[in-house]
Amino acid sequence: PQMTSRDNLFSKNSVEMGVQWAHEYSDFIVGVIGAASDPALLDQLKKAVWPEFLIMTPGVKIEEGGDTLGQQYVTPGDAVGEGADLIIVGRGIYKEQSEVDKVAAHYQNLGWIALQGRDYDVVGAPEFGELPR
Repeated sequence: PQMTSRDNLFSKNSVEMGVQWAHEYSDFIVGVIGAASDPALLDQLKKAVWPEFLIMTPGVKIEEGGDTLGQQYVTPGDAVGEGADLIIVGRGIYKEQSEVDKVAAHYQNLGWIALQGRDYDVVGAPEFGELPR
């Protein structure tokens, strides 16, 4: 329950409510949105929900930084390094209209490489079988 754009409408209270609802409706909810552009808030969110829920991180782009719309971007590696289980890419893919499939596959590959390098040696970490190649 976090956003990556400047001046968004999410407050501490709305984030806490989102976490409460995730736990209350865990038979239906599988994950929460957590912004890697604010590592301190993402860390609080991880402590509240992980490993029970996936952390999905928006605002992922190959070049970190911001844009004129107030969006704050992080790289796929930084997003996963901060705790993202899934990366959400928007403009980084659809702005490349002539090569959407190629660009999407590139992001998928970068995310997968980052996940393979993540340290899961923590209490309660998920166990994975053999990783596909």
